[in-house]
Amino acid sequence: MELNGITVDGAGTSAVRGMFLCDDMSRSGYNRTWTNTNNEILLYADNKTWKFTDLNKETIYYQCSSLDERPVANPWDRNAGWVIPEGGYGEAPIPLLTVFTNPNIVVDVEEPIEEYDEETNEKIITTVTTYTDVSTGSVRKETDVTREKIVYKAQSVERGLQSNLSVGKVYRFSFIGEFKSLGYVPKLQSVDTTEETTEEETEPATGIFKLTKVMSYLDLLTSGIDLFENLYNPLGLSKDLFEFDQANIGSGSIYELTDTVDSTKILYMPACFIDGTPDSSVEEYNRMMLITDLGYFSDVSILAELQEIIQSVLLCKFGLDSDEDSTNMNVNPPQIVTGDSTWMHVEDYNKLDAARVEIQGSDKAVQAYNELTNKLLDNDIYVDFSIVPIRKYIGRLIKISNEPEEWVRITEENMDQYDGHAYLMCVSPTTYREINRKLLTQLDAYEDIIVNGQTGSIGQ
Repeated sequence: MELNGITVDGAGTSAVRGMFLCDDMSRSGYNRTWTNTNNEILLYADNKTWKFTDLNKETIYYQCSSLDERPVANPWDRNAGWVIPEGGYGEAPIPLLTVFTNPNIVVDVEEPIEEYDEETNEKIITTVTTYTDVSTGSVRKETDVTREKIVYKAQSVERGLQSNLSVGKVYRFSFIGEFKSLGYVPKLQSVDTTEETTEEETEPATGIFKLTKVMSYLDLLTSGIDLFENLYNPLGLSKDLFEFDQANIGSGSIYELTDTVDSTKILYMPACFIDGTPDSSVEEYNRMMLITDLGYFSDVSILAELQEIIQSVLLCKFGLDSDEDSTNMNVNPPQIVTGDSTWMHVEDYNKLDAARVEIQGSDKAVQAYNELTNKLLDNDIYVDFSIVPIRKYIGRLIKISNEPEEWVRITEENMDQYDGHAYLMCVSPTTYREINRKLLTQLDAYEDIIVNGQTGSIGQ
């Protein structure tokens, strides 16, 4: 089932730019095709290779290959390397694809129908979903049937008074039995510790609530709160199970748990259903976003390289990885989006663009580049100079022996002498200044060295 459309920006071939809609939402995988709104360009997969062609599939403009070992499942995936094939008719630059939900698709999920099979003691839930393409009038229905086995059994619950919990404080809760999905579920390991169970680890925010009130079951009833509707019914649990549990519920406390994101969502949880002692080691963390106004540009593709640079800086300097398999929670790749537009004369825009080019070569820009390089390379590393050009490390300090004073700062004059050395230690500017400081305090012979590392040399 394909409900997504695709926006193509930046392609050198103007016919390829624009909005593409899926031709048949019932298709999936490499059988999907998209056509642009002008009905001129086709996006499809040929032997698992996505291509932009004319409608007859004779003229190829662009095609993609995988940037890693994984297959390119969707044409907008990050490992899709779009190129102009040999003999292709596309023009540089290559296209930039972004995905959106097709506004022409209307999804209607009907109210689930529940039935009970008395012979098998199963609850049967039937859900019908209708997909309507308002642009073509095509309608597709999917029916999902779920069968649940109902088993009633008494649970032995070890109760605690939880007297150490404070009203108004936030905890991470775990729950037992049928209510387990509402709380935190730690990743378990099998007896063989080298093999993990198939149970997945819970999302970090799951099970975190603020304890806003502790009450008795009688207090709950007199407050007009229906525990069955609040706790059991949303989970699809039966009235019979609720009545079966009331003997345990009525003799214990009820916790009023408020969602930390949406305070209108309140859960009333009997203390006997809480698994263990709630964990108080939770803190509030702010979601951070980086927003900047880049001004006016003629083509969004001009800034495509900026996305890659920002993504690389976020990864190497701050450990923010937006890959799907990353352990970071909800870190999205940087996006270039368009804001308000304005009209101006071409000559005025060219002046604006020329001013940006002039700034790139200014002393201010060079200083900013050097400061950025220092920040990004502020780690001691070992460089194989037999592979990496030593010119790249001009101005930095390399160690040429195990003696503490055997350090050399690479310059235009001496770089040929050390080019080709294998696995020499190359230090960051911070370490460079620290070495200078130590040498100045320990060796009189180096008193003429500039401490900030801008001029002078060590060991020469």
